[in-house]
Amino acid sequence: MSNAECRVTIPAFRLLSAFRMPHSASVCAVFVVAAQTIAAQTSLPPLPRLALDAFPPQARDALSRPYAQAGAHPDDADAVGALARTLHAWDQWSAAHETYLRAQALAPRAFEWLYLDGVALQRLARHADAAARFDEALRRTPDYLPARVKLAEALVAQPGVLRPPEDL
Repeated sequence: MSNAECRVTIPAFRLLSAFRMPHSASVCAVFVVAAQTIAAQTSLPPLPRLALDAFPPQARDALSRPYAQAGAHPDDADAVGALARTLHAWDQWSAAHETYLRAQALAPRAFEWLYLDGVALQRLARHADAAARFDEALRRTPDYLPARVKLAEALVAQPGVLRPPEDL
């Protein structure tokens, strides 16, 4: 084994760790991956806090299981995404958006969280943000026609982007 120096910077903690000791490059790589994982977990958007008692009984029943699953597995993109989709289905646009942000952070290459977040943002009348999400989603899945339609809708809905003729 050779002496090597591992230097890791974790922005969330502003921590710089440098040490010199006998270890292999693979041990250093494991340390770096672990440090990056910790940093990523600390910078994840939080899950929304839901007051389930405030929801009507049907909504409360529908939300309770995905909410519990996401709380039990906050680093599982599928569990978090299931909560986001359920919030979306119950027109809880703001909470759905917050949850989609976490799902996107957990699975940054996934198409569905970007697309569905764009839909939620559209419903919140945040058309420029929605257009950005649809554009990003289309970079991942360029042939998905509904995303193209939603992008066009979001662009048209932005003030000053496109205006219909006054004669119509």
